[in-house]
Amino acid sequence: MIEKLYSEKVVKRHEIAVELMKQGKLDGAKAIYERLLSIDKSFVKAYNNLGIIYKLQGRLKDAEKNFKKALKLDPKLVPVISNLANIYRIKGNVIKAEKFCRKAIELDRSFADAYNILGAVMQIQGNPKGAIKNYRRAIKLAPNFDDAYSNLAGALQSIGKIDEALELCYKAIKLDFQNPDPYYNMGNILKSKGQFAHAVVMYEKVISLSPDFSDAYDQLIEILRQLCEWRKLKKISKKLDQIIDISLSRNVISGATPFNTLIRSDLPRRNLKIARLWSENISASAKGTIFKLGKPKNKGRLKIGYVSGDFTDHPVTHLMKSMFKFHDRKKFEIYCYSFDPPAGGENSKGFRNQIKKNCDIFRDIDKLSFNESAKLIYKDKIDILVDLMGYTNGNRFEIFAKGPAPIQVGYLGFPGSTGARFIDYYIVDHVIVPPNQEENYSEKLIFMPDCYQVNSHLEISKEKITRSTLGLPPNSFIYCCFNQSVKIEPEIFDVWMRILKKVPDSILWLYKANNAAQSNLKKAAGQRGVAPDRLIFAEKLPLTKHLTRLKLADLCLDTKIYSGGATTSHSLWTGVPVITIQGRNYASRMSSSLLNAIGLQELITRSLKEYEDLAVELATNPKKLHALRLTLNANKKTHPLFNTRLFTKNLEKAFKEIWGKYINAK
Repeated sequence: MIEKLYSEKVVKRHEIAVELMKQGKLDGAKAIYERLLSIDKSFVKAYNNLGIIYKLQGRLKDAEKNFKKALKLDPKLVPVISNLANIYRIKGNVIKAEKFCRKAIELDRSFADAYNILGAVMQIQGNPKGAIKNYRRAIKLAPNFDDAYSNLAGALQSIGKIDEALELCYKAIKLDFQNPDPYYNMGNILKSKGQFAHAVVMYEKVISLSPDFSDAYDQLIEILRQLCEWRKLKKISKKLDQIIDISLSRNVISGATPFNTLIRSDLPRRNLKIARLWSENISASAKGTIFKLGKPKNKGRLKIGYVSGDFTDHPVTHLMKSMFKFHDRKKFEIYCYSFDPPAGGENSKGFRNQIKKNCDIFRDIDKLSFNESAKLIYKDKIDILVDLMGYTNGNRFEIFAKGPAPIQVGYLGFPGSTGARFIDYYIVDHVIVPPNQEENYSEKLIFMPDCYQVNSHLEISKEKITRSTLGLPPNSFIYCCFNQSVKIEPEIFDVWMRILKKVPDSILWLYKANNAAQSNLKKAAGQRGVAPDRLIFAEKLPLTKHLTRLKLADLCLDTKIYSGGATTSHSLWTGVPVITIQGRNYASRMSSSLLNAIGLQELITRSLKEYEDLAVELATNPKKLHALRLTLNANKKTHPLFNTRLFTKNLEKAFKEIWGKYINAK
């Protein structure tokens, strides 16, 4: 209801503006409210609704400004307090968001929206149980609150209650089929279940309802790349890039995740800007919980903490598992903080147990909130804390934002700068980051002398595997790429098909990520004049067996924007050469670093033509390829790539140096 002191004309204009907002005609509604406020600057609801309009338009500063003006006129107006809390939540300032939520609840314990926003705040803080409790409270107060049902679904998904989460999404959609959020959450749930085709439908529905919903574009592009469904990709990518550019110009975060950005683009400056905005959002959520660190001092043993959700059957663990045991226990004490659930298959448990065995202290923190995890690390008095995930899936970067250790280092999991002020150093090498690229890192750089990547000795199964048992032609030349399908771009696929045409008795052996990707790649081969049956797909196998079959390949072909990391190491470990094309950023130079460290620089190309020509030459010149394989196998013993003990020694030297700089600076 509009207060009686306002004229009938003002009331009528307000009602028109409200109707325009419902219809999505935000500029028209905004013009009416601006006109009304020019007549009467005490019209509280005009400020509130202007704030809502600006929020919907992504202009968060203007939204905050108008909500504050409304509160100045009426400090106890609960809906406005709640709206302001939501702005702080979106901006990542969860401390202020929680403060305003609790203020709204204190004034009106029946105001469901405040509980809903408080739930979202707790979810950001890594407290899904607290989030679920508040979402349920909101629903109890407002049984038709579609946003609360949608948010509750997201929280339940995060703790593995998938079926209940799906039911809640359906409930939210039934309540408001025009709300894009439950469709988005349903897309995320279906994606987590591997139901990619259905997830695509959900994300496309989100975009039809909200054409600038950047998170949906980001997730949709990732799935389309996993499916190798390239027809829609160009148009959708162009739209997302437009949204990103607008966000960057406003210096606000978009839904484009830093990791997915790296997959799509090798422009390091742009990638850094995106990562920086994400890190600032995370930093805002840590305000008020930064730890006060004591005076540094020289120490006999440094405490090193490694933090990851991938201490399982995962490429990062495959690479690192032996490193922990090579740390000098007279100088270092090794802690591992794991937030992957302890349950898992036998392979996962096996790798996890190796990590536990090879470190001094292994702590499960999967059930702790971000703040609780950071407190535990702080109490352990860790000197150097190493993040192994960055912005990769399932990360808990918020722990590092709270600053529980005096020195915080990024390594391995995320192939690029984090852009984060709370990460002091990043571990790289001079191939990954040449001199002209150092400015694209916010961190100080630790340059490893040989290669950025640690490699552990991996067991190769003694089981006899032949080409015939795997359905491979016995006499054909086998090109191989076991990189994930998300890394395969149309541009590099075009090159592969030209290579197959030039080497008639050859096949391309690929990793079978999913049925749709297999079907789409075969279809794409046919469209490029290559018989689809020349593409053969390999099922997932345990690592030891995978390494055995990999030896059957003649030559591995790398991807372009996102090159192989562990995949390239696996090929080289089994004695199979890899051709790569060197790009402009970390992700596109990983294979180059590995080849450099094993003395096979001649396999690093600088253009697609050079890459194509070399792949054809090695297939048609068996003597040259044989000589390369002999060199590779010899260099495995003499070059540093697979010397885990040497890598660990060099890493320890770097840790000692940065600790010395730290205590001297203090």
